[in-house]
Amino acid sequence: MGFLAEAKVTECSSTDLMGEYIGQTGPKVQQKLDQVLGGILFIDEAYRLVGGGYAKEAVEEMIGATTKPRYQGKLIIILAGYEEDINSLLSINPGVSSRFPETIDFEPLSAQSCTELLRSLLRQRKDELRRNGTDFDVSCLESPSRDFDSKIKDTLRLLAAVHGWGNARRVKQSAISMFRRVDLDSSPIRLEDTQVTEELEKFLAERKARQAQQLRSASKDTGEWMEQAFDPHHSSKSPFRQP
Repeated sequence: MGFLAEAKVTECSSTDLMGEYIGQTGPKVQQKLDQVLGGILFIDEAYRLVGGGYAKEAVEEMIGATTKPRYQGKLIIILAGYEEDINSLLSINPGVSSRFPETIDFEPLSAQSCTELLRSLLRQRKDELRRNGTDFDVSCLESPSRDFDSKIKDTLRLLAAVHGWGNARRVKQSAISMFRRVDLDSSPIRLEDTQVTEELEKFLAERKARQAQQLRSASKDTGEWMEQAFDPHHSSKSPFRQP
């Protein structure tokens, strides 16, 4: 469409922009921007830029650079991450939200789409093994029973409701874990129904436990803050008292 000089996308993480010692962050940010000049810089897990120290310095350097003639209008920067995390990043500095006015929200994959992706990934592994002369039976996913298909979708639907569910990335991880459960000494190699359901249920239990721990930690922090805020003997000033 003529907006940029070339159709080039460079992906990096937030840590690629942060230095390890004083004076290193600025040059690292500029070096990365110079590298993608004329193209697109895709910053994955951009929420890691929330915070002080080198993260704050990286954000300030990036914001400042976008207004310089060398970079302005000559590259596109995309911040990627979960909505809640990106909103936190945009709120830390008024300059961030004004430099990134456009937002594109991607709806989570449906249980049906996750099931199809899982089936496709394991079918790809089947094709790879076949080219090497090994049979891999994934019929449990290719032609599942109605009950088994419903169970998979129900579990994936529950996973999608847990905070931090990574959609396609998590489905790919699940596919890898399922293959690791397969008995490679059998002939043919076969993926069993139980290996699929056990892996998904294990992952669901882990995610729920992690979410519960995060909620307990958040509740504890809130409780301690409220206790200090209303404690007349606490040394720090309460936000509810006049000086």
